[in-house]
Amino acid sequence: MKALVLSQKGSFDHLQVETNFPIPRPSSTQVLIKVHAVAINPVDWKMVDLGIFIKQYPIIVGCDVSGEIVEKGDQVTHLEVGDRVFSYNPLGVPNYGTFAEYCLADGFAAQKIPEGFNYEQACTLGVGNYTAFLGLFWRDNLNLSFEHGDGKYVLVWGGSSSLGIAAIQLLAGAGYHVLTTCSPKNMQYLSRLGAHEVFDHTQENVVQQIREAGGSNLKHVFDCVGDDRAYKVLEGQDDSKIAWTAKYSVPKDLPTGVKPCFVQLGAGYFINEVITFLTQNAPQVVQKLIKEGKYEAPNLEVYHGVEQIKLALLRQKQGVSGTKVVVSI
Repeated sequence: MKALVLSQKGSFDHLQVETNFPIPRPSSTQVLIKVHAVAINPVDWKMVDLGIFIKQYPIIVGCDVSGEIVEKGDQVTHLEVGDRVFSYNPLGVPNYGTFAEYCLADGFAAQKIPEGFNYEQACTLGVGNYTAFLGLFWRDNLNLSFEHGDGKYVLVWGGSSSLGIAAIQLLAGAGYHVLTTCSPKNMQYLSRLGAHEVFDHTQENVVQQIREAGGSNLKHVFDCVGDDRAYKVLEGQDDSKIAWTAKYSVPKDLPTGVKPCFVQLGAGYFINEVITFLTQNAPQVVQKLIKEGKYEAPNLEVYHGVEQIKLALLRQKQGVSGTKVVVSI
């Protein structure tokens, strides 16, 4: 099969297309997916540049995929050969890398593509959606309800990131009052997705604006981009929480009374309780919202072919806003 293979740590120069990489075979609990599309995430280029999560080379990276099941293990009973599926795959594990014409997926992780979504849209339902779901609703993070928001206030800092786009829709769909930040060009877009109040993060007084809007109602912040101003919004708010996806240590000036939560989807894949919570709830919630017209895929920037994955990775590394980089295979 054709695959984008990383031969050693530390440079995009070691990332090359190979045309005869062996096709993996599924175990009794796995499926083999003929890849139709992959989504590009920040962790993908970080794995290439920094070697994080990788224990052996050569390896195929990539963790978001959509495609067609062409072979399955006998213990996978909820899916059939020919099913259209998407999956979020573990990081740095041989044969699971999605930047190829075929990849393995665990049977529990592969989910049927919602009706009305094409392959390019469906490949975005893994990392971004699952990370948002984990950060917002898992008991060790913000511990919000994914069913009954009851008008509670939640701030999504960095709403135009692909993670923020997912979080806004999940929260709005559940009935929360969603506040978010972005640049002026994306404000109308995020309002359409369900944000009730959108703030221009380039304004010097944006923290004060959000405090005035949220008042004592704002107790929960989901920071998608690692901006220190996100936790400063909670100053003076006891029994409040902030969930981070881009920070891994507690800032020294974190306000008293604010509980920090570190959202780590990659590590959660190997914790049965976490992955069960995600795979048994997130796809069902999203499918329900899609049917109700309350959830849509992000705007897409599409590249084509295994040969263009490297270009797409570099594009993601440059930084994107209000869009998701994907590759159609």
